[in-house]
Amino acid sequence: MKKKFSMNGDTKQEHYHKLSNMNAGVWFTTLIIIFICIPTILSIEGDVWDGSNYFIKTVITINIMSFYFAIWCYSKSKGYSGIFGVLAIILIGPLYLLLLGEKTKQKKK
Repeated sequence: MKKKFSMNGDTKQEHYHKLSNMNAGVWFTTLIIIFICIPTILSIEGDVWDGSNYFIKTVITINIMSFYFAIWCYSKSKGYSGIFGVLAIILIGPLYLLLLGEKTKQKKK
C-alpha cells in the first residue's frame, strides 16, 4: 500500500494546489499595490531600479517570484514537472497550462 503524503491529510497534488492558490493571492495583492504606486513609479526619474525606493523594488520582486512559484505549484498539482509549467508560461502562454489535462486522477471516496 502506498503511503499518502501527510500535510493535514492532503495528497501532494492537493498540497501543491493550495500553495498555488496562496501564491496567486500574494501575486494579485502585490499587483494591486504596484497599480496603486504607479504615480510614484512614474515620478521617479530614470529607472525604478536606479532610485532608492526600496519598497517598490521589494514589491516588484515579490510579485515576480510569487507569480512563478504559483505557476510552478500549479503544474505540480496537475502532475507535471514544475519547470515544465514555468517554461510553458514563458514560451507558450498561460492558456496552454490551463488547458493541459491532469496527469494524475484522484479517486474520490
